[in-house]
Amino acid sequence: VAAFLDKRSPLYLGGAAGTLYSTPLLRGFERLTEFVRGRETGAHSTIQPAWFDIGRGLTEPAAIPEILADTVIFPGGPLKILDVSGADGAYGIAIAVRCPEAIMVAADRPAGLKAAQENAVRAKLGTRYQNIPGDLLTTPFGVGFDAAILAGRLYQLDPAQITLLMKRLRDALKKTGRLIILDFLTEDSPDFAGEYAGFGLTMLTATRRGGPYSTAEVQDMLRSSGFGSMDSRRLPAAHATLVTARP
Repeated sequence: VAAFLDKRSPLYLGGAAGTLYSTPLLRGFERLTEFVRGRETGAHSTIQPAWFDIGRGLTEPAAIPEILADTVIFPGGPLKILDVSGADGAYGIAIAVRCPEAIMVAADRPAGLKAAQENAVRAKLGTRYQNIPGDLLTTPFGVGFDAAILAGRLYQLDPAQITLLMKRLRDALKKTGRLIILDFLTEDSPDFAGEYAGFGLTMLTATRRGGPYSTAEVQDMLRSSGFGSMDSRRLPAAHATLVTARP
């Protein structure tokens, strides 16, 4: 039991419990009938709400950063990686630890970067962990990145915002660079619908869109943003889909 109740444990469930029983989320379920009838949209309307962070509270916390780290390791030479996943910086920090020559640049709101920077200090990354405070849709990212990470953010944005962000990430990447997306994406199958019915209900009440995006929708937005070669695969252990794309 200590593995799930000790805050120092990678299997700690307190974060998930805090998310699922948060006041805004519970208020959404109090109006569930109205959401189902389509008379209301989801309770969330801001980028990166602290009470509904899919990438941290509702998935296995130790698995996702390691999966991303394995995905972006390139042979030969240092890496320059842009991380727009936000929150506590777990994704970017895990990759920087696994890639000793990598420089990680985190982009997020100033308040969001504070926790990430503190975690980077604990990981002893020094000047290899940098940040760009500001709005993801307007603040310049720079250029020359080998990879860009977009994890657990899609549900916070509408299609036009996602397409704009993808175009900005494409422009920030080298021609040989790679965009890596990790998010909860739906599939058109009865088995998937049954397995994730509860999560879909939560998304109905918690997001302005009323549900997650599908893998096909994300691929269409990537094409509209100028990306060519792409690949996707389900990661059951992380309850997510990994999508990679190149300019």
